[in-house]
Parts: sequence; C-alpha cells; structure tokens
Amino acid sequence: MDRELYEKAGAWLEEHKNAMVEDIKRLVRIDSVSRPGTDDTPFGRGCAQALEEMLAIGTVALRVISYSFLLAGFDIIAGSVCQAIGNPVHTLICSVCRQLAALLPAAWLLAQTGVLDLVWFCFPISEVVSLVLSILFLRKTMRAAESRIAALGDA
Repeated sequence: MDRELYEKAGAWLEEHKNAMVEDIKRLVRIDSVSRPGTDDTPFGRGCAQALEEMLAIGTVALRVISYSFLLAGFDIIAGSVCQAIGNPVHTLICSVCRQLAALLPAAWLLAQTGVLDLVWFCFPISEVVSLVLSILFLRKTMRAAESRIAALGDA
C-alpha cells in the first residue's frame, strides 16, 4: 500500500510539476526585500507587489470559504443543543467527520486538479457534510428529549 501511494504521489507530482514550478517562480520573482519606499509603498515596490499577489490568492480563498460560514453557524448551534441536552458525542462525531472524512479527502481530490482556486471548495463541501450530520443528530437528540419529557409527564 505504501509503495503504491508513493508511486501515485510521484506520478501526480511529475504531472503537475511545471504548474507548481511556474507558481513558485512567479512568487519568487517578486523582489520583496524591504527598501525605502514612497507614501504609496512604505516598504518598497517589491513588498507591495508581494502583498498584492498574496491578496489575490487570499481574496479568492475568502470568497469561497465564506460560503461555509452560513452552514457552520447552524452546525455550531445544533452541536450546542446536542451537548446541552446530553449528547456531546454527536458533536464530536460531526467535528471529526467534517475534518477527517470530508475536508481532508476533498482538499486532496481538488488538489489533484493542480488548480489552487479549486482547493478552497473543500471547506463548503465539508460544511455540507457536517450540516447533514448535524440535522440527523439534532433530530435524534430532540426525539430522545421529547420521549424523556413525555416519560416524566406520565410518572
């Protein structure tokens, strides 16, 4: 298994080598050493250029990742309800599944394309998985709480 994975990783690296080298060359080409600058670029034009490049990458990332914030809000509330009612394991399962069963595999699969901008979509994908689990666990927790309350009323 390790040998097969090693060979697959090597083949993927070889296939995407040129694109990665070009990305690295583009970033390294920027003379980002701090030098006296102007009012517009207080640390010099090179540092400003490096910042602009990182902002371009980060802007795309934030735009894509921010879609998952809406789903994460519900996941957090559902997890809090499950914990408050007495099922903290459900919240743990959601968190582990979000990170290990969804986020990492999705990031790996999207990285296979060699396109950095696609990798950011692993975050909304993992939040959708977490949302489904949160809904299922919240329903289960609420039903259990209702039956406990009904049992108390019958007593």
